Amino acid sequence: MTTFDYGKMATLADTLLGKFGQTMTLLRTSDGSEYDPHEGGSYVTTTSSAVVGVILPTADAKVRGSEGAVGDFDNSSIGGLAASKRRFAILKAKDSTMPQVADMIVDAVGDSYRVTGVTQVSPAGTDIIWRVGLEGA
Repeated sequence: MTTFDYGKMATLADTLLGKFGQTMTLLRTSDGSEYDPHEGGSYVTTTSSAVVGVILPTADAKVRGSEGAVGDFDNSSIGGLAASKRRFAILKAKDSTMPQVADMIVDAVGDSYRVTGVTQVSPAGTDIIWRVGLEGA
């Protein structure tokens, strides 16, 4: 029985996202809960790292038209793509930091998004991509 080579899948995802994705900044802010006795207080710090991927509208941000078909645009709907701030990102897992809930992602044009959830796509222990729920800031 042959096994599927998830390493090749990870390499393909890495190549495609690197070619068609954008470089974004992942910002993680500490909660300031660690006390530093030398400094006499606790401090909030923010670290940044580069991530590469694509940001797309979520399925529930699509508008249902008069026939109820997803993808039919009805400009009168409040839930339209332009009105919705919900998005999801597909990020390269290789050589990057895995996002966490409450992190911020700033895309290439400067739009900021708060991370609302992360799904690690890692079949057989091989990290392929991270699917990240986002809310516009």
